[in-house]
Amino acid sequence: MYKRRKLLSVIFTITIVLSTMFLIQHRDARTYAAPKKAPEQITIGWAPPDITGVFKTATDYFEKSAEDAAANGIEVEVISQSPATHVAFADQVAIIEDFIQRKVDVIAISPIEVEVIKPALKKANEKGIPVIIVNLLEP
Repeated sequence: MYKRRKLLSVIFTITIVLSTMFLIQHRDARTYAAPKKAPEQITIGWAPPDITGVFKTATDYFEKSAEDAAANGIEVEVISQSPATHVAFADQVAIIEDFIQRKVDVIAISPIEVEVIKPALKKANEKGIPVIIVNLLEP
């Protein structure tokens, strides 16, 4: 069970980092006519509903993947923020808005409540920040 969970966490983290790199290059291609070089640093805003259990594991793997990326010449900063409680809906919205203000390259989020965060995610998309939603059981 532990090996399976570890493998899934590694796959999840690698997917996030690679998706971020792809989305940044894709966003740059849409914005500018001339191709741009890869960014010197990738900043990922990670907003889980809490930092316990599986979300602690995911957060640890985000950090480990950032270290692995740095060892291979890619600087990745992971900013992890979670609400004070698993029912602090407004806190998670404020975290997303903070990531937008910081101009992160991508937001990865496991939403507490989908409807509450939709306006904030729309703002992120309007600013050109891709959003990756994980651990979501509804469309």
